[in-house]
Amino acid sequence: MILEERVGKIIQFSAEQIARNAGLGLELGKLYSLFFGGERICIYCIPKIDAVINKLKTLKTFIIMKNENKARLKDGKKIRVFGSPVVISNENLTDKMAVALLKQHPILGKHFDILPDMPEEKAGAKESDDLDRDSLALKYEKVIGKKPAGNMKASTMQIKIDEALAASSSKEVEEAIKALRAEYEELSGEESDESWGVDELTLKIKEEKDALDALTA
Repeated sequence: MILEERVGKIIQFSAEQIARNAGLGLELGKLYSLFFGGERICIYCIPKIDAVINKLKTLKTFIIMKNENKARLKDGKKIRVFGSPVVISNENLTDKMAVALLKQHPILGKHFDILPDMPEEKAGAKESDDLDRDSLALKYEKVIGKKPAGNMKASTMQIKIDEALAASSSKEVEEAIKALRAEYEELSGEESDESWGVDELTLKIKEEKDALDALTA
């Protein structure tokens, strides 16, 4: 079973269910160690299990979003919008983020290798900022932790929401990659390639473990 499937399966259970099932607790502990490293978690402590499940849900969402995305920046290109602390790259770029970004800053299109599918705007239609501002304002408050300014446009809210989610997801992925690098280097005795991501490192680790199993069989 690939890692994405394992994550998808474990997050379907509640913290209470995992605490009562030794097998589920063991699997949660393995995934936590694999992606985030650090000390072992208490598989009977419900608040800690809840925290790990939430981290895995964030990671799962990021993986799904990344797999479904079409937009792509030119290789090595990074974008930082004035006033924002988030650096956008192909590691955290989503189609929603790209659409909102290009609506506000069309000139940034020159930095894309592949542009996202831009929604068509009907002639004479009211700007979409006004149509979904209320729902976005609620989401903005939940993600950012405060209400948006009264004059903030919907497109601006969407960018800030996506940036906040991307920043959180990027940190989770960076921790996962760090843990995978350490495991690969311990198994192989060699340094990992800096260009390898989660998928490449997972495959390399499997190859090393298969090789070790073959030697000890």
